[in-house]
Amino acid sequence: ENYWDNFRTSIREVSPSGALKAAQQHIKPDNALVVIVGKAAEIVPLVSKFGPVRVVDTNGAPIRASDSPAPAAAAAPAPVKPVGAAAKP
Repeated sequence: ENYWDNFRTSIREVSPSGALKAAQQHIKPDNALVVIVGKAAEIVPLVSKFGPVRVVDTNGAPIRASDSPAPAAAAAPAPVKPVGAAAKP
């Protein structure tokens, strides 16, 4: 009923050991799943170095290798200009 009214107070009352215990109970890295949405041909080459990649359609059905586009060569990311940096003339 007053969940959001009491949220900050409740969080402040959690001790570091309590947070660790909850994390150990509920976070299971071996069962973790990362969902990435986008063009498989561009994304798969970039993320496959982290582990197995499964490409599925919008209904969750696996896409056979013959159905998926050939992976494009991964392009180097464009350099990022730091916030507040002056533009070069």
